[in-house]
Amino acid sequence: MIQYTINELKSENSYQNLVMKSIVNNTYNTFNAVSVDYNYDLLGKKHFARLISFNAKGKVILILELTKKIGNLEDEFKIIENSIEIN
Repeated sequence: MIQYTINELKSENSYQNLVMKSIVNNTYNTFNAVSVDYNYDLLGKKHFARLISFNAKGKVILILELTKKIGNLEDEFKIIENSIEIN
């Protein structure tokens, strides 16, 4: 799911300068997940993003975290991660 999404982003003209790190296995909340960090310039502004994908209760969940400061990927989204509930 993540590789497909990144490939789609790269095919868009506005994401031609997308720089992607390696896809890694990790945990999101209590779920086994895979994620990838990437960055790109859009309209002269640097953006940082993380795509996270995991399976939960028979569903594939894809989460996009997007920010203008790289450090925010670790801090600002913890509230969402810690409170996510899949029904």
